[in-house]
Amino acid sequence: MLELVQKTMFEKDYLHRTTGSVTNRPDIALTELIANAWDAGASVVNINLPKSKTEEIIIEDDGIGMTEEEFQMRWLTLAYNRLNHQGREAETPPDRTHIKRIAYGKNGIGRHGMLCFSDIYKLETWKNGKCLECSIRLDSGSSPMSIDNYKVYDKSGHGTKLTAPVKELNYNIQEMKEILSARYLYDPEFKIFVNNEEVNLEDHTGLILNEEISVLNNRIKLKIYIIDSNLTATKSKYHGVAFWVNKRLVGEPSWTIGNHNLKDGRTKFAKTHTIIIESDNLVDYIIPDWTGFWDNSDTKQIFLELSQYLLNEIRKLNVEKVQDTKIELIREYREDIEKLNRNSKMEVDEFINQIMEKDPDISSEELNLAVSTIINIKQSTSGTELLKKISNLSVNDIDNLNKILDSWDVQEIANTLDVIDYRISVIEAISRLCTDEKSDELHTLHPLIEQARWIFGPEFDSDEYTSNKTLISIIRDVIGSSTYKELEHPRKRPDLLIFEDKSLSCYTCNDLNYDTDLFDVKNILIIELKKGASSIGRDEMNQADEYVQEIAFKGGFTSKPNITAYVVGDKISQGISINRKLEDINGIIFATTYYSLVETAKKRLFSLRAILSKRYETMDTDSLVVKVLNEPHQSKLELEESD
Repeated sequence: MLELVQKTMFEKDYLHRTTGSVTNRPDIALTELIANAWDAGASVVNINLPKSKTEEIIIEDDGIGMTEEEFQMRWLTLAYNRLNHQGREAETPPDRTHIKRIAYGKNGIGRHGMLCFSDIYKLETWKNGKCLECSIRLDSGSSPMSIDNYKVYDKSGHGTKLTAPVKELNYNIQEMKEILSARYLYDPEFKIFVNNEEVNLEDHTGLILNEEISVLNNRIKLKIYIIDSNLTATKSKYHGVAFWVNKRLVGEPSWTIGNHNLKDGRTKFAKTHTIIIESDNLVDYIIPDWTGFWDNSDTKQIFLELSQYLLNEIRKLNVEKVQDTKIELIREYREDIEKLNRNSKMEVDEFINQIMEKDPDISSEELNLAVSTIINIKQSTSGTELLKKISNLSVNDIDNLNKILDSWDVQEIANTLDVIDYRISVIEAISRLCTDEKSDELHTLHPLIEQARWIFGPEFDSDEYTSNKTLISIIRDVIGSSTYKELEHPRKRPDLLIFEDKSLSCYTCNDLNYDTDLFDVKNILIIELKKGASSIGRDEMNQADEYVQEIAFKGGFTSKPNITAYVVGDKISQGISINRKLEDINGIIFATTYYSLVETAKKRLFSLRAILSKRYETMDTDSLVVKVLNEPHQSKLELEESD
């Protein structure tokens, strides 16, 4: 028997897989490396972007640099927590102590940016009369990176230099120059040169506004610059409203001015635009450490007038964007729109205006889906049929209809009834099939449950929960290929395992991990369905326990997700606990019955199934299943199979 050696091992691509866009998007990689220079109190960053693969990429700054001890601690520690070890403020060299900056770095990911261009790079960093030089390359096994050619020698001054060959020219030099300058133009004491060229504020191609206004009864003059970087940053921290006074930055950029919030930092506008307010008349209003402005009646009035002006300008920019987007949409759906009557065309036009006014940053995919849906609704509307039905209503029914329309509009009624009808159909189908020993989970029970996660709890009633093939692969490795059935058409349901007596699926919900600034798995839902007329015993609970344990320890998560597993059968054996907590891994396993699911679903729908029982009693089981499985979710699966 082999002796177990407890040793963590790394794949060679570990850093690429765990750092996200930092090692995959050139603009993000360079942005993060420049942020490191900012955090080191640099005033100048020189970047050489090669025009051919025979040249090297070089990034050099005049920041404070690192000692040997600091290099060991900061550069070689994975997920280095800057806030814990160095605090919120950026370090500054001895000759630049007047600079006060809030550091960008938090989790030690930005330093890996050079891996976006090469799997090996050279680091030179000098401080306190000594320079450390070494080569850093991707590795595997006991460490994800290795250090070669390590040496220390005398050198005056301070700074850091990174050099690497480029494996591919995955960037446009002019585009990088414009994007990077737009993200750092907000501080006049921090200059970036790309291939020996600096982009000045007035010369930036993304400058979309350059005006001067007067506030506080014309006593204060402000120059306003709005810059669009064209490419979205991962965070809005590189953008916002920045104040320049006497060519010096006051505080840090923010989308909040005083008590006035100009933009949600999560929107595309906030991640692509920088607004600079330049003035030499605000010196008397600045706090001595230059971290902000005094809070008095004058500054409140200045911020009020300025925010009103900026909100109006942002609104104008959004109007132009809405108009351009609307024209493109109408062109795309022109043939469908032309088939509508005049009123329907006007309603589609108004719908586009409303949805874009509410969310100018809506994605093109979401917008296209919304517009195509409203067009389909208008195409299927039959006024004649509706008038016939209304003419046959009794006086009491007409009065009741009138009362409903006083509180609800027709679209709200239609949408609500569709959701209720669909959910009741799901409940009815499950209740009829769950006691049938011949029920086939693949084609009946599991697809029904999959589209009714709200039965397990309101927290699972979200489109953010998606099937996860990676977790299914982990379980497949645990159980072995001989214990589950391969599908004849595996592409149809690659996220589902089918056993002789049960079926299994996994769903995950992602959220932002504030420790790493990356999206990670927050919640995991495992659903194991036993065949109709089956029992849940100790073996079934232990098997579910094993699945949860394997996923927790082999899922590769950077934080502990909440794992909830449901084992569903016709009945639960005596002496079996209906829930089992695994506190060390944030896991819990529930044993429940199909009957319990159906009864819970009834309660969640306020017993509407009983009230509307006659409508569903006359519907045969096959029709119910077809109705539910013909919903868009199942149609999408069928489309995948036909690819």
